[in-house]
Amino acid sequence: LDTTKPIQVVEGPIESLLFDNCIAVGGADFTRLDKEHTRMIFDNERRNYEVLKQIEKTIDLGYKIVLWSDDLKEKDINDMIISGKTKEEVQTIINNNSYQGNMAKIRFTTWRRRNA
Repeated sequence: LDTTKPIQVVEGPIESLLFDNCIAVGGADFTRLDKEHTRMIFDNERRNYEVLKQIEKTIDLGYKIVLWSDDLKEKDINDMIISGKTKEEVQTIINNNSYQGNMAKIRFTTWRRRNA
């Protein structure tokens, strides 16, 4: 992990192996990570109350977060790779769906209400 470069944080350890400078939280406390250079990537589980609660907390703490596009059907990065998306395609999806601050709050309000 190179702390001088942007860090991506995912839920699962296997997913963390797919990207450069990426770590898995695995339920650990991530609140000590630099907010300016860290992007949190939760699974695409809009109906999971615990995930929603964690996403909201992460937004309130000021971290950059990925809120997946409405047309994405896969529930996590691993499923995206299995479905045939390349690492580069997934990284582009992540980059295009990253939000922070008020934009994250606005997007989260509509994102959580959409059926996945």
